[in-house]
Amino acid sequence: ISELVKQLDIMADAVIQLYKTIEEYKKQKYPQIVYKKEIKTFPIVVTLEEWFLFGDKLIQILDDRIREKLNINTIALEVLSDAPYTICSVNGLNMLVNASKVKPIKQIMEGKTNNSDSRLWHLDVYLRSQYSEEISGSKVYGEDEFKDFVDSQLGQSS
Repeated sequence: ISELVKQLDIMADAVIQLYKTIEEYKKQKYPQIVYKKEIKTFPIVVTLEEWFLFGDKLIQILDDRIREKLNINTIALEVLSDAPYTICSVNGLNMLVNASKVKPIKQIMEGKTNNSDSRLWHLDVYLRSQYSEEISGSKVYGEDEFKDFVDSQLGQSS
């Protein structure tokens, strides 16, 4: 197995961990966050640097590994369409937080993940393309500000 495939396998493990967490969330295993079926989940693996997964081939290898690991973990493949994953850098996440201050995060992420073309784009490229006005003057968030943002998205106060 090539080094690249090994790295894609590590990334697939990170995605699977998110899907395991979502399954636990649905089973009410997190008392601090009440499960609400009507709230769509958008799992995001955040990396320090951008992963340059250009083209269909690398994404297909990653998707194949994720499907295999979902089966091994007895997680229904429907989770891929119910809660489509995204991989982005810290910079992309900051841009998403800024855009979601103006537009609903559901709108942003559905636009990114439900389109077969934009699904292949890096998150920051998608945001620059579709939400350039909303992300202009983006600020960098610290830990406390990011926690406040997450709480606001969950409808909770800190």
